[in-house]
Order: sequence, then C-alpha cells, then structure tokens
Amino acid sequence: MGGGLIASYMRNAEDTSLVRGIVLDSPMSDLSQTISYGAQQIEVAGQSAVPPTVTWTAKRLTSLRFGVDWGELDYNDEPDWASVPTLVFHGTADETVPIDASRELAENSPNVTLVETKAGHVESWNLDPEGYEAQVRDFLEPLIS
Repeated sequence: MGGGLIASYMRNAEDTSLVRGIVLDSPMSDLSQTISYGAQQIEVAGQSAVPPTVTWTAKRLTSLRFGVDWGELDYNDEPDWASVPTLVFHGTADETVPIDASRELAENSPNVTLVETKAGHVESWNLDPEGYEAQVRDFLEPLIS
C-alpha cells in the first residue's frame, strides 16, 4: 500500500513543497481496481474466478459497513497528486496490483514515467538490480543537483 499512501499524502498534505520527485514500485493507485484484480485470480468451485457481481456486492457492503469511499482511493482518476516528476516501476507478472493501473496513471499524468519489467509484485529490482538502480539514479540526479 506504499504507493497509495504516497498518493494520499501528496493529494492531502497542506505543503508538499519539499517533495521534488517520487519513485514507486508496483504502486496501488486504485484500490477498487486492485480488489477486482485479486478477485479475478481466486479460483472458486466450478468457476475460474470470483464472479464480478460478488466482488461488486462485497465492495458495496464494505462501503456501507466501514464507510469506504472507493473514489477517494482511486488516485488515477485525478492524478494531480503526481505534481512532481514520478518514476514508476511495475512488472507485467504482478499478481497483486494490476499493471493496467500504472499504465492508466502514466497515461493520465505527464509527470509519470512508467518502466515496465517482467517482474512480479515489487520484484523489478530483483530482475536487474544494476539497471533498476541506474534508472533511479538517472531520474533523481537532475532533481537533487
């Protein structure tokens, strides 16, 4: 949930002037989309996934019982929080957070640079530590000089 926390901070903090850049790895930028993605991967007897109607109902019950506002947890809808250069790594083999959420974020915000890897959830560094670190270094260097 680190990506969601950063997005929430950037969206809601009174002063983010000290933030010069953001680096995220497999960020959860839309909780509703992430819940649906997870439900699609759960095998249910006689079916390959939890039916979308069950997921929809569960989300509605969660909203009623706990007051969850799914729109507030969709940081792709209004990506103004990414007001500084933002580097996002996301693996195409991520089974926890859908890469489509990061693609949507990059499409909706000119400040977001998406680096797609073949990794699973937060495993991009593990596939190519030197390449990952070089991209982070190249991204941060102009921000700190």
